Amino acid sequence: IGLLIDLYNKFCNNNSTLKSLIGLKKLWEYHLTLATFILTFFLSHAYEYWQKVYDTSRMIQGRINDICMLLVVSAQRSRSIQHNTTMTTDMLSQQIEGYNKDAEELVRQCNRLIRMSHTFFWA
Repeated sequence: IGLLIDLYNKFCNNNSTLKSLIGLKKLWEYHLTLATFILTFFLSHAYEYWQKVYDTSRMIQGRINDICMLLVVSAQRSRSIQHNTTMTTDMLSQQIEGYNKDAEELVRQCNRLIRMSHTFFWA
């Protein structure tokens, strides 16, 4: 190792181009440190911002799902009365066919308006 250091010192003392490159090496080391700090700082803040936006959007999506679920659960259904062959003729069973016409229109309109408001929130 001592031989390599002697050869390096001897070569550096005799070559002016290599001496000017040593200055460039020091400059590069300073810029490398500064660039690493800036990129690390920027990326950490960018990730923090992205995480906040992601969490906010997921919370809004959860509340939209809650509203839609409450609306769908409480919407009026239409019923039809049918005779069940396994029961006696006195007993009637009611089967749910689907939403009432007005309730179906209300559910669709509310879902559309909720999705549109969510889109406008991010616009």
